[in-house]
Amino acid sequence: MTDYLNRFGATTNTGSANVLDFGAIDPRSAMQTHRTGEQHEATVVFHVSADIASGSVTPKIQDSADGTTWADLAVGQAVATPKAGVFAFIPMPKIHKRYVRAATAAAAAGVTAYLEPGPRKPEK
Repeated sequence: MTDYLNRFGATTNTGSANVLDFGAIDPRSAMQTHRTGEQHEATVVFHVSADIASGSVTPKIQDSADGTTWADLAVGQAVATPKAGVFAFIPMPKIHKRYVRAATAAAAAGVTAYLEPGPRKPEK
């Protein structure tokens, strides 16, 4: 089940429709971590909902300190001409700036992304 509070929405090469705000870092924090409790593992899931006829899709996670200037935080493996129903996964880095969004290194319509708690287990 997808938690809509952790949904990035549609992704493009200019970033996702939604941005997750992890809040300001507590200046008293020795570890400089966000107020998300313990740093549990999470996975960003990219889902292709429509066939992409040409080109490839490279899933990316980007972060920003101010919500306007974005840099790649993690880049996944490119998927050439993916069909509907294909999933790609990137482990969510535990160290990141306040704002996080998903993106694809292609102008691909039909790709959505969301944050899923826990590590992604291999399919059997």
